[in-house]
Amino acid sequence: MAEKDTTEEKTSGLTRRDFLKVAGAAGVTGGVASVMDWVAVGPNPAMAATVVNNYDVITTCPYCSVGCNMKVGKDAGGNVVDIIGDPDCPINKGALCSKGAAAIQLVNNERRVGVANSIHTASRTYGPMKRTGNGAWTAVTWDAALTDIAGRMTSARSTVPVDGAGKVIDQAQGVAFLGCSHATNEENWLYRKMIANFGTNNTEHQARI
Repeated sequence: MAEKDTTEEKTSGLTRRDFLKVAGAAGVTGGVASVMDWVAVGPNPAMAATVVNNYDVITTCPYCSVGCNMKVGKDAGGNVVDIIGDPDCPINKGALCSKGAAAIQLVNNERRVGVANSIHTASRTYGPMKRTGNGAWTAVTWDAALTDIAGRMTSARSTVPVDGAGKVIDQAQGVAFLGCSHATNEENWLYRKMIANFGTNNTEHQARI
């Protein structure tokens, strides 16, 4: 009987040597992909021309726990007109991911509900807005908005339907919550406690790349 050749042991149709080659190539490719997630973000030429504070306002990106620093440019009216990565920050060294690079949209994107600043029409207002179905958005007070939300949550939690077999359905499991990276650690802690007291673990966070 011939001895088993162990020099080219095969696994799933690939020799061990070929497998290592493929794994090595995949590792290099994955490394390149991860590097490409980060981009150096310089001033927007069109916006930089209107910056009067020389980007001396430094803040932290709100999207995840990495803590990349940003430099904010404002015009003569105090409006935020440009946001770039901080080259002096040891964490990101001037680079920002795709979400951080678009952070100015958090401030003045015209599609935000309730935004009003120098680049928007005078008809836009601050504060919460509400609509029914596909109807028009209308401005409401914070008291009205919070009262409406609290009423809907109370109704959802207190309504316990019974299915055809007589089984009681936990209505709290029909409600889901979405967290926000713009909130502080303390606010998110309180938010998570509220979700637990509501009676569900259906929660997610939007801090994703």
